[in-house]
Order: sequence, then C-alpha cells, then structure tokens
Amino acid sequence: MFLEYWVLVFCMSQWTLQGRCWQSYDSKAYSQCYAAPKDLLYGGGIVVNADFEDGLKCWSPLGNCALQIRNFSSLSPQDNAFESTREETDANGGGEETEGRTNSFVVALNRTASYNGPSQLLPNLTSTSKYSVSAWLQVSGPLEKVLVKATLSIDGGKRYISAGTVIAQCGCWSFLKGGFSLDGFEKATISAVLYFETTNFVANVEIWLDRVSVQPFSNEDWRAHQVSQKELRRRTVKLRVVKRGTRKRLHDVDIKILNTKIQFPFGSAIEENILHNQPYQSWFVKRFNTAVFGNELKWYATEKEAGKVNYSVADAMVSWCEAQGLNIRGHNIVWDDPHFQQPWVKALASKPDELRQAVMARVNSVVSRYAGRFIAWDVSNEQLHFSFYEDALSDPSFSTSLFLDVQCLDPGAQLFVNDYNTLENANDPASIPDALLLKLHELRAAGVLNLAIGLEAHFTKPDLAYMRSTLDKLGTLGLPIWLTELDINVQALPNHNISQAAIYLEDILREAFSHPAVKGIVMWTSWEPSGCYRMCLTDNNMDNLATGNVVDALLNEWQQVDILAESYGSIKWRGPHGTHNVSIRWNNITYYSSLCVEPGKGTQRFIVELPMSSNTLEMHLSSASSSM
Repeated sequence: MFLEYWVLVFCMSQWTLQGRCWQSYDSKAYSQCYAAPKDLLYGGGIVVNADFEDGLKCWSPLGNCALQIRNFSSLSPQDNAFESTREETDANGGGEETEGRTNSFVVALNRTASYNGPSQLLPNLTSTSKYSVSAWLQVSGPLEKVLVKATLSIDGGKRYISAGTVIAQCGCWSFLKGGFSLDGFEKATISAVLYFETTNFVANVEIWLDRVSVQPFSNEDWRAHQVSQKELRRRTVKLRVVKRGTRKRLHDVDIKILNTKIQFPFGSAIEENILHNQPYQSWFVKRFNTAVFGNELKWYATEKEAGKVNYSVADAMVSWCEAQGLNIRGHNIVWDDPHFQQPWVKALASKPDELRQAVMARVNSVVSRYAGRFIAWDVSNEQLHFSFYEDALSDPSFSTSLFLDVQCLDPGAQLFVNDYNTLENANDPASIPDALLLKLHELRAAGVLNLAIGLEAHFTKPDLAYMRSTLDKLGTLGLPIWLTELDINVQALPNHNISQAAIYLEDILREAFSHPAVKGIVMWTSWEPSGCYRMCLTDNNMDNLATGNVVDALLNEWQQVDILAESYGSIKWRGPHGTHNVSIRWNNITYYSSLCVEPGKGTQRFIVELPMSSNTLEMHLSSASSSM
C-alpha cells in the first residue's frame, strides 16, 4: 500500500508498479442537457471518426434506415438561452464546447424498427479488457424524450450486450456514459458491432449522435485507478510529543499506532436472532459500524393487523445497535411493491381515503418513534419499479409528499430513493441512471432536502465497467450514494460456487469503496440458521466463508496504516479517516489515547504534552491541516 501510494503521487507519467504507463480513467460525466456536445473522451478511443469530421467514414446504418451528416454552428444566442433554463449544475463543472465553430454529427433517419441506427464495427476486442463507452445524443421527431441504448452485437447477432442508456431529448444534447466487459468469452479477440437504437419504435424519430468513445482498459489500468481514488479516503497525520510547560520535543519516547477503525459506513443487515446469539454479536461488531434490519421495521412486521402496532422487536434491535455504537438505517417506511402489502392494507386499495389515513398513521408512528436515532430512511422503497400507493390513491405525487412529511418529522436523517438494477442491469428501463436522476430532480424541485441515492446492488455477475460509469453519472448530482443491500446470488452461479461469489464480492467492494461519490456500503447478508437471503458471510459456527474472508481482508487493507517517518518524539503516518488508537511510552509509563483523523487536505497534526496525571492522554489538534 505504501509503495503504491507514493508511486501514484509522485510519478508524473502515471507508471504502474510493473514499470509501464497506465491509461488514466476519465470520470467525467454530465446529467444536464446541453445546447452543444461537450468533451470527446479519450479522443474517441478505438472508435474511428468519433466526431464525424470525416463524414460517414467507418460508420454505416444498421437495418433499414439512412445516415446523414449534418452541421451546426454551436452555441447560438438561442441555444445559450435554452441551456440557461436547465436547473441542475453538474458536480464536474463544464467541459470543452465547440463554441464559435461548426460541429458535425450523424443523423439516423427514415427508421423502420427500433434497432435501426448508426453503427461501427469494433474489431479486436479482448476478453481481458474493460471498456468505457460515452456518446452525446439527441432525438428529433414526435416525442420530446426517447430512451436510446448503446448496444453491442457479437458473433453476428448471437449475443447482445447493452453498454449504456440515456434519455435523449429534442433540442439539446444528453450524455450517455456506460461500459462493458467481455470476460465471459473464450476467444482471444472478439469482433462486435456497436450501434445506437431506441428501446421502442416510434415512426419519424431520428437519432442524432456525436462524439462517440470506446476506451479499453487492462485490469492493471482499472486497478491503478482504484488505488489512486482510494487514497481520497486516507490522510497523512503527524503526532509530536512535547514536555509539559516547555513545549520542547521529548526524544526518548516510543510511539505506536495500535489499530484504526474506519469512519466510512460499512455494515450488513441483521435479523432478530442476533439478539440471542452472543457469537454472532461478537462477529458482527468486530467488523461493522452500520446495521439495517432485514424485516423487523417493515410495516407488515410492525402492524400485521390494522391498529395493532408492535415495535417490541424493532425496539430491542435498536437498543442493541445503539449499545454497540452502530449506525442504523431505517428500512423501510413503506414499500411500493403490491406483493409486500399485508392483507388489510391491500383491502384498502379500493378505499383511497382510508388508505391515505393508514399510510400517514404509519409515517407518523415509525418516524416519530425513531427520529434522531437513525442516520437514514428508505422512504418509499423501490418506487422506480412499483407504484401501489400512487395507483390506489390516483396520486402520482404521493411518494413526493411522503418524503416531505418524513423530512418534517426527522430533518436530520438522509432520505433515500432506494431501488434495484441501476448498477446491476443495464437492460431495466425502470431504473436506468437517467430514470433515477429524473426522480431525484423531481424530489429536489418539490423541496426535499437531505436526499441520498440508495443502490440495492443485488448482483449475479457484476460488470465493473458499467458499474463505474453509472456511479460517475449519478455522482454529478453531488448527493451521497450508498450501496444498500449488496449481495451476490450464489444460487444462480454454476455449482452454487461460493468462491466465485467471493471474487465478485471483492470486485464490487473495491470498485464502490474507491469511488468518491460512494459514501457507504451495507450488505444484505444477515445470518440465519436456515440460511441467508442470497449470500452468507459465515457458517452456523460463525466461521468465515470465502465471502467473509473477503470482507476481513478488505477491512484490513482499508484500515492499514503506513508509517512515513519516525524521529525525536514524533511520528508521521498515513491512514484511513476514522479513529486511530495510539500508545506512547515515556519514562517507563505507557499512555493510551484515540484520535480522530478527519477528511481534508494536507497533514493533520496533533501534540501531546507529558507528563500527564493519568494514563489517558489528551490530544491537542495543533492544526486542522497543513502542507505535507
């Protein structure tokens, strides 16, 4: 870790440890719609004629449509006025625009099927690379918004891979960012056709395309980016020991960094059985700082019959978590899936007034009871996929009103839009990144504060290239992103291979932890004697499975301390944001203390004055930050 860090910091040419230059990943993304396309990433990468300045060279129509090159002078006064009406400001700031010069782009017109669009052959793809995909898109025709996909056709159409999606609009350019991997292919080299299509066919819809990029990355390149980004969760610290009264540095001291506890929220789901299982409690608390209840807080668990509310189990679990100093996520207030409504709630679907009263009673009851004790709430669970309450009440804005009500009752909690398949599946139109972004814009516009993004992350086989690009785009809003229910579907893997699940779990955890927009990770791995939901970390004796070993190995890595310098009563090290426990031995007495390493730039400095009246040290923060 120490060597990796300094190589990445000081090697201006971005060399890997093996001595070759590594391809730098560009995390730039946009969620606004612009009057003109912005950056062409990587110069187009392996795409030929990526900006159509050479006409239709290397591009061809897929299916029954025509391609046409058009030009426009970007950023006319009218375009500027249009763009200024967009509400959102991207976290990444602006990008290069083609102001003052003519821009060429391709148009697919006279389309007769959804798959008709611009295409290019990509030869010599490899199964050992990860590919980042980006493009700027616009549509023209009878619809103001159209879902457009970047798709790969492999082996003459025997297999298709979705590489990314975007909700393209009329009159402005939207940014598609996606990715794909081909690690399931046995061939050394693979040829594919990249093409752009609409998910549904509507006559007279044109696809406008510009600045297409496909950039390959070796596994070494991918890992190098993770290592560099992971350093954002660490900081350099310096501790100096001085003599009380004189403030002169003491030389004959022995300083040790005993251990650390990361500040980053990392945890797992738990069930009621943890209350009666001491080995499970010990195993859990040793590793995690965050918990969520699998079912015990859900409405169907606390009010099985109308009017008979019982929080006894949830209360006991909350008390246990608080006694251990664990963060608690509130999951969930209501669940929009009709399949998970208790019978008496389902019966109210035909009585909207009574249903509304019942829901509001639920909100007031559960949120008021735990306000200030939970760090977050999943307010209307899986509302991108389901709409039980909105449909029953004939009120499409009902979930928005729930967020506002919860905000009033517990203003300090983060309010999550929590759903699945945004990271896991590029083919689910209900929860593509743009669909989630639209919902977040809607909530923001209504006045919901403290919003957060919950990505359930129920994977079978992850595509890290698509995962990273999705996090990039969601990160443009500047909202905290959590993986809230991470697991691997072990039963869906060949031979139910837990070792393969462990490899996938490690890949996902590394990718998420290294992305600066991700602010927490919770796994859906609550243990039960009868088995876990989809993935366990331990067996029934609390001995780690392969997946549990991955968690332990990564925690050790994330909590690692690298000693940078030791001399004359001072020590300088680099470690994670969080609690660092230290010991100082001087004059045959050992003193102990903890210090909190906060996020920030530069070196965080502490001073200890000796002797002290007790063996518990007082740390003095001499400077919140200073140059390294």
